[in-house]
Amino acid sequence: HLEGKHAPGIKLSMKECLLAGHHTMLAHGRAVQAMRAAAKRKLSIGWSPVGHVVCAATDSPADIEATRASMFSIRRKDFWNNTWFSDPVCLGHYPADGLQLLGADAPEPADGDMRTICQPIDFFGVNIYSGSTVRAGLEGEPIDVPAPAGAPAPLPRHAYHPHASRVCQALARGPHSPRSAPFPLASPR
Repeated sequence: HLEGKHAPGIKLSMKECLLAGHHTMLAHGRAVQAMRAAAKRKLSIGWSPVGHVVCAATDSPADIEATRASMFSIRRKDFWNNTWFSDPVCLGHYPADGLQLLGADAPEPADGDMRTICQPIDFFGVNIYSGSTVRAGLEGEPIDVPAPAGAPAPLPRHAYHPHASRVCQALARGPHSPRSAPFPLASPR
């Protein structure tokens, strides 16, 4: 609702959207607790936020490192990043770069919120609707690379447009690669 484009058409401030997201993760944590407490058999419970895949412009080590930095950081005041809704659920805290960037808009968790949000999960899924390409700048920082002339226009963010090869590339190169993830990761087929 940050842009006011989705039903029911209301537009909320960044602070209000972030608070709603915090409450969504808190509700997820409480639901995980309730389902596990009531289950009569072993459950498989996961978390599947919307993600944004970032690809390296080239195979150079500098571009790959810039890609990793972009993929696992918060560079803009929007919701198209991978860590704001993943770190609290998987690691038990908001990402430091996001807190710094969002400042006073960031939610102030009540005592115990982060423990409730960070419940054990059995799998992590990511809904991929968009992707981008970066290269390393002069200081190694990620620089967005525009699509080449004549490339198809990207689909709107709400339209399904998976980048399967980008997902595999990002998982293989990211700090949370399938080999180091504390839960199973599946690649697209």
